[in-house]
Amino acid sequence: MARRSASKPVTILRVVPHGYEPVSAIDAEFHAGLKRGAEVTATIDSAKSNEMLRLYWGFLGWVVDNRDEYGSSRALSNAVLTELGYAESFRLMDGSMHVNPQSIAEMDDNEFRLFANKAFDLIYAEFGLDVEDYKAEMAAKAGGRL
Repeated sequence: MARRSASKPVTILRVVPHGYEPVSAIDAEFHAGLKRGAEVTATIDSAKSNEMLRLYWGFLGWVVDNRDEYGSSRALSNAVLTELGYAESFRLMDGSMHVNPQSIAEMDDNEFRLFANKAFDLIYAEFGLDVEDYKAEMAAKAGGRL
């Protein structure tokens, strides 16, 4: 999925019984500026779940805090993306190989959920750290409010 041009407005809409409605005030403001009856084009993408994104990055941060192999969540994410085949490799002019992990920003919700669950399984298999243990620890810290 290609990234959108910065010059094109992007708004988030929620599906309702008879169409769509803007999700936030800025989305509503943009739509209010359109003339009634105006025809617009749309590319329908299912937005990634903010809850799943928080779980993914929180869990990776927890893994980094509990292991010495990776210095940051991003480094671990790049390693997981590459290990699971979400990467492109190519040869540089000097003959060496370079690997470029896919950006999770380019994944739709379904692809990201599938990837995240594979990532959780891989991390458990490699390090013995379970996303369910992370969730339980976070719930305990929050007094059961997650």
